[in-house]
Amino acid sequence: KAQDNDPCVLVHHDIVQSVLFGVGMFYYLLSVLPPTVTKVLEFIGFKKNRSLGIEYLDYVASNRGLKSGSAIFMLSFNYLFVPTALSDKHEQLARFKPHLDFVLEAYPQGALFLLSASQFERKLGDYETAIVHLNTAIDVCQKMGATPHSMDYELGQCYFVKQNFEEARKIFEKLVAVNDTFDVKAFSAISLAVCHHNLGDWEKAQELIPTICSMTTKKSRFDVYVIEKIKLLERSSNDTEKKLILKLTQFELLYLKRDIHHMKPDTLNVLLKDLESIHEELEHVKMGDVKAATFVINASLLRSPG
Repeated sequence: KAQDNDPCVLVHHDIVQSVLFGVGMFYYLLSVLPPTVTKVLEFIGFKKNRSLGIEYLDYVASNRGLKSGSAIFMLSFNYLFVPTALSDKHEQLARFKPHLDFVLEAYPQGALFLLSASQFERKLGDYETAIVHLNTAIDVCQKMGATPHSMDYELGQCYFVKQNFEEARKIFEKLVAVNDTFDVKAFSAISLAVCHHNLGDWEKAQELIPTICSMTTKKSRFDVYVIEKIKLLERSSNDTEKKLILKLTQFELLYLKRDIHHMKPDTLNVLLKDLESIHEELEHVKMGDVKAATFVINASLLRSPG
């Protein structure tokens, strides 16, 4: 209604931005679908164009209009959540930061934007600030009567990265105690077993391990990893081998969640020393696959930009 009656302006700018947002989101979502799906869609006439989709979404987000919040939320997937191995992390974050600052000021109680802010800080290695954002987001969800299991898990993971296993254990215990099955329940359970072990509570870890497979949905790659890890633990002939496997699991969880790539040098140095101790213990047992895994993790730690 506030639009001037300019004869050169044929379409209201909110309509233009809504259309661009829809097209941009469509192009972007097509680009992140599995190849088997995109081939079928391309056969019937749809074309994916990730760069054009990002361009449209960025344009809508930059205009700070009716659809800016929605466009920024979509951009957060591209810049914060979808792995981009060949992109410069700091360049990606610098592009997204103005948008993130805008939504945090405009929607200070927006739980999804706070989740994005926590992921932004994690990519910078600032887990303390990430924890603050996650706690605020969880509080907002709880006030609305929601149960944000995924946010609780990410909070536990932040403490896990900081090696604050006591706080991480409290959160993972709460998640494992939930009656329903959800995407990160099994991942929370294997993380809890690692926390028990690192806190010297081996009996609790042993009690938990046989129950973990029942918590999987068998749909995600993380559940596949958990099932394979439990099978490996069950095949182990003694407690020494099982403890070594759980020790290494701590590093594998950090690797799978890509937290290794965002850690600061002081944290990386602590992990490298811990991994060296695992190498020394492996010299006395015949566990070739586990030893190979330690070399992969060690290489990832040394290559980390932190």
